[in-house]
Amino acid sequence: MSTANRHVLFVDDEPNIRITLSAVLRKHGFRVQTAATVPEAVNQIQTNRFDVLLCDLNITEPDDGYAVVDAMRRANPVTVILTGYPSVENGRRYSEES
Repeated sequence: MSTANRHVLFVDDEPNIRITLSAVLRKHGFRVQTAATVPEAVNQIQTNRFDVLLCDLNITEPDDGYAVVDAMRRANPVTVILTGYPSVENGRRYSEES
């Protein structure tokens, strides 16, 4: 499958990051939808089919991106987590909940 057929949901509360990364992904042939909040992302997951989720873990509150990841895991099996604040605790928490 070419990248043009890959549908990506990119979730980040920072407008500049959303604009820049989605433009780069589109330039490489991906179809990209963006969301700035957890409710917006969950709504898009419930109404669209995505091949990949790129999601910041700290959208509004620390770790609230996990709600988006959990919604995506129920709908689609492919998820990529994107965060500017990596920690061992986050990784352990997600692994234990899986």
